[in-house]
Amino acid sequence: MDIFRRKQFGNFRKDFVEVFKSLFIAHASRSIGNANTSSILAAVPGGGALLGAMILGETLSWVSISAIVILTIGLLVSVRRKKRAITLV
Repeated sequence: MDIFRRKQFGNFRKDFVEVFKSLFIAHASRSIGNANTSSILAAVPGGGALLGAMILGETLSWVSISAIVILTIGLLVSVRRKKRAITLV
């Protein structure tokens, strides 16, 4: 019976986190727009790898470090504001 209760609570906790996460994503999408929200969500795996290295002491390979650098450059390029074109008409 104890295993059944733990499994039930684990599913409840996972479902609660999923609903909470979805509400935050929906609010962010409405507040800052879809493009900025997707940029933030794209940075999550790289941020998780960096936090794992800093907090848990995990080692990052050269492939991981180069992927984080490429991800950061791509995010900076996509978030950069474009200058408005001057029209002469």
